[in-house]
Amino acid sequence: MYPFTNDVMNVEVSGNDLKAMMSHAADPKNSMLHVSKTAKFKHYSTKPLGQRIVEFDIKGKQVADNTFSTVALDSFIDKGRGGSGFTKGKNVKDIKEL
Repeated sequence: MYPFTNDVMNVEVSGNDLKAMMSHAADPKNSMLHVSKTAKFKHYSTKPLGQRIVEFDIKGKQVADNTFSTVALDSFIDKGRGGSGFTKGKNVKDIKEL
């Protein structure tokens, strides 16, 4: 929850960008992004950025760098704020104001 208005966004992201987001979130200094129960990943927070995610699958299928998935984000993260580094989503759809 943020102390300001936010929108829920549907965004298509590549597997590579999704892994980068999760790698950033695996830093002990950052807040962990919450994922759905169908997404599972294994990470090592002490490894360098970009090498932290060692396993990542959605619905039992390994996330490939060049495939796209639709994710729900709040507009704060969608705009790359909060240190998420995320700015590469495609087909962004504003779903609802929170």
